[in-house]
Amino acid sequence: MRHTSAAFAAFAAILGGLTLSLSLIPRADATNVGMGVIEQPVNLGARSDPAAIPLGPVAMESNYNYGIHDIITSPRPCLHGAMEWKGGTELDQNLAHVFGIAVEPEDTTQVPYLPVVLRVKSRPVPAYSPYTREQVMAATLHCLLRSTNPTPKYPLKIKIVTDDPADKSWAEKFAGDYVNRPDTEGQPVEPTPVPGGGRIETDAMGIARLVFPGVTKTAATPSRPPVLVPTRLHGGAESDRDWMLLPVWAGDTFENPLDLLGQRHRLYYDRFNPATFASPDGNALFEGSSWLTWSIREAPGETTAHLTFGTIDPENLAAFLHAVVLSVRPVAEKPLIIRLMSSGDTPDYFQQCLDAGGWKIEKNPNNESLAGTFILDPKTNELVKGSIPGVTLVRGSEGPMRLTVPEKKDGE
Repeated sequence: MRHTSAAFAAFAAILGGLTLSLSLIPRADATNVGMGVIEQPVNLGARSDPAAIPLGPVAMESNYNYGIHDIITSPRPCLHGAMEWKGGTELDQNLAHVFGIAVEPEDTTQVPYLPVVLRVKSRPVPAYSPYTREQVMAATLHCLLRSTNPTPKYPLKIKIVTDDPADKSWAEKFAGDYVNRPDTEGQPVEPTPVPGGGRIETDAMGIARLVFPGVTKTAATPSRPPVLVPTRLHGGAESDRDWMLLPVWAGDTFENPLDLLGQRHRLYYDRFNPATFASPDGNALFEGSSWLTWSIREAPGETTAHLTFGTIDPENLAAFLHAVVLSVRPVAEKPLIIRLMSSGDTPDYFQQCLDAGGWKIEKNPNNESLAGTFILDPKTNELVKGSIPGVTLVRGSEGPMRLTVPEKKDGE
């Protein structure tokens, strides 16, 4: 399963369609079916950073959070290209899965109230990876803890099963009871340490990483930064106002990772009704759009992006613009210029952009476009030039960055 194969390609196709649980968004008031995201340890192949493992969120759908925790160690197909190493290619971006680590709850409806088994399968360590099995096990356990939030009253009990008895000596130290949150009425608690050291850090793109202190070795080839894809979490009136910015890593064979901003993204784990394929696209840009053309090019002094469209939802467009700016991370020395062009009547959203400032109309012989220039403060990740009306960026302490439609004030 680790190398390019027809079986894995078929698996990637099956994941077409779309659906934390850092939080689960209910689809409607009368049900607990909802969409959310859950994290996986990310495999970046030969480009992996030996000093840290990213914890990448993926979209999912479930009922009462049942059956979601095995997603942490389910295959994660690289949908945009493949990862290359000297021995071939790799399509599985779930580090736990390629290392043979599996999350197996004793009862998927009773997590964290009943024990969860972490199984270590008899599988060789990938030759291209800089990590040890202990490091990958630690990252997997962190993903599980962040999705369950166990408390002193309801700790998460971890059991270890090893298919090869030789793995028992290092794996057994991960067994035990874990907490990372106080009870509702309780005093603050110290999270249970995860064996193997390491600490969780969240970077400027909202991506958590397990960082290993004292590791000075670097990757032979630096990893490619992820692109942020705006994913709308459908689930009733309130959650329809929200998007998550999910990181997507392109493979080494994908020429320009920023190109995938304007492509469909269909990584989705359905734990509610797997037989249903009528799920929204992972990239909100395509939701309800008639047609699109997208291009983005980098030059020494600037990055330029062009989006031409027919019909488009203005809020999804605003969410997409945030994703573009945060993915490019333009600075004063290399600003980002975005040009928008409609094939039909001028959208009302163009006037909102002009009113917000930082945009202008550019007239050409056969058409006109709306152009905006963007610069981010590299320390705060805030816009210092440019504006994106209609959707607001929300940064939380955990989980991906979120976008929301501001509530209108009385009289608006």
